[in-house]
Amino acid sequence: MKKVKQVLLPPNLDICSDFESLVNECIENETDIKNTKIVDVSISDNSFTKNDFENIILDHCTYNNVDFSKCFFENVYFNSCSFLNCDFSASYFRQCKIENSQFKGSTFNECNFNDVLILESDMKYTNFTSAKLKVCQISKADMSDSFFAECSFSDFNISDTKFIRTEFFQTKLADIDFTSCDISGISVSDNASELRGIIVDLYQAAELSKLLGVVIKDA
Repeated sequence: MKKVKQVLLPPNLDICSDFESLVNECIENETDIKNTKIVDVSISDNSFTKNDFENIILDHCTYNNVDFSKCFFENVYFNSCSFLNCDFSASYFRQCKIENSQFKGSTFNECNFNDVLILESDMKYTNFTSAKLKVCQISKADMSDSFFAECSFSDFNISDTKFIRTEFFQTKLADIDFTSCDISGISVSDNASELRGIIVDLYQAAELSKLLGVVIKDA
């Protein structure tokens, strides 16, 4: 199992508290948004699609119903941020860290994640349909009621994370270790082919057997 590459930020980042002006300035100058610490920003009902963010800290920022589709995030640290019902469809995350943040109801359809670490974050009701996750680690997060339909996992490491009622339709779970996670009520396709090769404990195996139509009789 490969280890996630750590976010390595340059010293003396520029400090910004006006996110919208920063993005508009970079668009006007045809430059990427980079080498900046963005602090205490609060934005609702806006669009910042097709922008590149590099060497960025997002610190205690709040975004509600904001469009980040087709954006590129490289070497970005999301610290104690809130992204509610935001759209990241077809975006690319490379060498990023998400910590103590929430993305409830946000969309990550057709996203690419490479070297991404998610820690102690609330990702409930998120949609990762057709996303590709390579060399990613999720720890102490809540992914309940989220959608991982038709996803691709490679070097995907999870621990102490809730996947309650999460949907894995047509997503292969082989070789992924769920033993420290809560996977009660997960959904798969009718033939449960997604479960082949999954790593679970005995209690979890008994729960998953119900998806296969197996009836376990008490002794």
